[in-house]
Amino acid sequence: MDINQLINDTVGKMNSTVYGTLKEKLVGEYISFSIIDSNNVTLDTFMEKLCDYFEKVGLKSSDNFDQLIKKYLSDWTDLVEDNIAEESSDGNESAKPVVPRTRKYFLHAKQLSESRSITTKQLTDYSRIMFCLYIAIINSGFKPIDDFDFSVKCLDIDKIINAMRQKKSGSFLFIGGGSKFDTSDAYGQDTGFFVLTIIMYYHIKNNEVIGEY
Repeated sequence: MDINQLINDTVGKMNSTVYGTLKEKLVGEYISFSIIDSNNVTLDTFMEKLCDYFEKVGLKSSDNFDQLIKKYLSDWTDLVEDNIAEESSDGNESAKPVVPRTRKYFLHAKQLSESRSITTKQLTDYSRIMFCLYIAIINSGFKPIDDFDFSVKCLDIDKIINAMRQKKSGSFLFIGGGSKFDTSDAYGQDTGFFVLTIIMYYHIKNNEVIGEY
């Protein structure tokens, strides 16, 4: 996947309101402008800045953008997988196991993530499923879920980011080692993962606004 194409397909398609909210969320904490006042930054300039940001993340880690995308897919799968309910049966060995709705969606998302060359559409569909599953997991108190709300309206980026920040490196929230994600380095891969998550979140929100969902 090409970083310029992804930014064009996501940030470049945002309406002014969604773009303004995205810029407000990223500038200061993740993205900074040393010369231009952030209030005077145009959409084109902001897109260039984001492409430059991800290039610096790649240089820092010696990885290309495709590898950052793979990390994004892997990290989101890890965040969600342990809290997806397993198949179950009613005790009748001859009966077909019941696959929870959450597992059906999760397996579909995993299938999308395994595409040899993932497209922006596939990345968007994957992200929407994972974000909605994660919100349901957060709301359940991080217990296994068998159903969830797939509407974009249920999504809350602050709730998602706060839960990601609290995620421990062990299997369960608040148990085990240190934080799963280290965002102390502005150009570290974990910070890049957060930035990409925020971009995809607002891209999904924009699709809702323009009637794509």
